[in-house]
Amino acid sequence: MQLHIEKFPAYTLVQPQVARLDTVAAPVLRGTTADLANEGRFRVILDLKQVQFVDSSGLGALIHLHKTLQPQGRLVLCHVDAKVGQLFKVTRLDRVFTLAASDDEAFRLVMA
Repeated sequence: MQLHIEKFPAYTLVQPQVARLDTVAAPVLRGTTADLANEGRFRVILDLKQVQFVDSSGLGALIHLHKTLQPQGRLVLCHVDAKVGQLFKVTRLDRVFTLAASDDEAFRLVMA
């Protein structure tokens, strides 16, 4: 899986370049999580614009990312596909993750 990563002074933008966050993509996201944490980058916007499917491995990677960034920082998910958003509701992870509908909202939330 390819990730587009932009590092800004106050936060990091991570954009998965895949339609599926699954058993193939999850290990890459976990590795990136460790790299960001080791660099002290704890404020992350994860732009899921291209992601249309998330399986249990993908959910595990997202939870790992969230836990790694807490309590020093914050994870904000933006541009969440309707099907993926429904998965978050069914699993009640919409109560765990911070979701943003737009880039501006994601920026405001990650800086809060």
